[in-house]
Amino acid sequence: MFVSHFFSLFFTLTVLFSLSLSGQTKSDGCLESLRIAVTKIPKSLDPLEPLMFTEVSLVKLVTRTLVSIDESGSINSELAKSWSIANEGRTYTFKVAKAKFSNGDTVTAHDIALSLSRRLTFRRHKKSGNNLLQQIITGADKTTSGRIPVGIKVLNSNTLEINLNRAYQPFLEELSYPLWGIVKVLPNKTIVTTGDYIYRQNEEEGYFQKINQASSCKPKRIVLSKYNLTTEVVKSLQDGVIDIAIGYHTQKEPDKRYRQLNISGFGFVHYFFNRNSWISKHPKLRIDLKKALRQFNSNFKYSVTSMSDIEGFFPPGIVPFDKKKTSRTKYMDAREFKERWASIIKSRKLHFIGLPFFNDKLYPKKLTKFLRELGFDDAEVEYYRDPVKSENTGKYDLIGLVYSGTSPDPESYLHPLINDSSFKYIMTLDLKNSIDKIRWEDNKYIRLSGYRDALDKFYSRGGFIPIAKIKAPILLRNGLHIDSNDFMYEIDLSSIRTGQ
Repeated sequence: MFVSHFFSLFFTLTVLFSLSLSGQTKSDGCLESLRIAVTKIPKSLDPLEPLMFTEVSLVKLVTRTLVSIDESGSINSELAKSWSIANEGRTYTFKVAKAKFSNGDTVTAHDIALSLSRRLTFRRHKKSGNNLLQQIITGADKTTSGRIPVGIKVLNSNTLEINLNRAYQPFLEELSYPLWGIVKVLPNKTIVTTGDYIYRQNEEEGYFQKINQASSCKPKRIVLSKYNLTTEVVKSLQDGVIDIAIGYHTQKEPDKRYRQLNISGFGFVHYFFNRNSWISKHPKLRIDLKKALRQFNSNFKYSVTSMSDIEGFFPPGIVPFDKKKTSRTKYMDAREFKERWASIIKSRKLHFIGLPFFNDKLYPKKLTKFLRELGFDDAEVEYYRDPVKSENTGKYDLIGLVYSGTSPDPESYLHPLINDSSFKYIMTLDLKNSIDKIRWEDNKYIRLSGYRDALDKFYSRGGFIPIAKIKAPILLRNGLHIDSNDFMYEIDLSSIRTGQ
């Protein structure tokens, strides 16, 4: 999935419910309230809408999915109390647990079918490439909005059957992602949810109120407050006004009143080539350009990102046995590149477009200067607002994109390379054919190895240039105890699930 925002992390705030806050707990040790600073108050937590970093995690508070993944890597019951798999992995039958929507209505198999169909038939999501199940569930790609695909059948009020075009090994893992959370649209267009909280908001504040049916040691109220300046956030943490801040970057060393965790995200910045560009016909030149640009970017220190030391396409843990080539990384300086390729690039223009990835206003000028040092005398660097619209013009040689996964499976990282028709000109070489051969493999180890090998080959042929790994800072008030792994345990689950 390629997004125009930096953060689209797959983590959940449910771990916060067991935290100990001095002076904020009840006699049984459970939280009364939790106060979180955010850069933007979400207007809606409808899982159908495109969501940013903070919002994806908050969806989990107001919705439940059919199944979930726990910290051991196991698939657990949520709204489905049990399930069975038949027809050689192509038919899943779910028994619905006793549950209610936030308005008190009973959750039925028909409600779940409508909720899943609502997302499957929402065509706008093709632009962000996060609707892979649309191609996997039988009939979903041909079903119009408001209707249930032929592959989803309601057998009775508490039994749901989902049929796939082909057996797809990570199907349950896909369904565990928060954006497949179950909701119900009432006749007046109001959305009722299935989670433990009801969300309300105004311009300055959002809050989650625990509903009566919610159990366990969870705070009664979670308050979101909007802060524009990091300095204000830090002072509020120091004064005990807020407990957690998500998405704020500070260069200062935390004092004793707060601390900072840098959570490794699911987002990366990579550069891709236009398949119709002159440079697409020169694989060795692309490989050397990769070395030169990686050296250029390694000289920068950014508050928004940390430079990636991993040359692979996936974050750590998605393919748990991914090759780490850090020790073999070779850079190339501008003089060597220019001497080697001067005869080819002398009269060529190199047009780069991308997002303002880094908090450095001079970055475009610095990059332009460096490209000209490489020998691209007519180099041009510009930023875009809409990645799809800008890419669709085809007027670029190199494009910078932020990508992120939408589930703990390699397939979700391949948009728009092979699964999203919104992007028209990105060079993919033979990546699609390679992935088509491995996608339906039912042995998890073989399947994940196949993704690793296909992307390694794509990289070695100069298919893309890895630039940066997104870093998500979490600021915590002193006395709030949480380990960084609790935010991102999903990122290492693949190593557990494969048994390797």
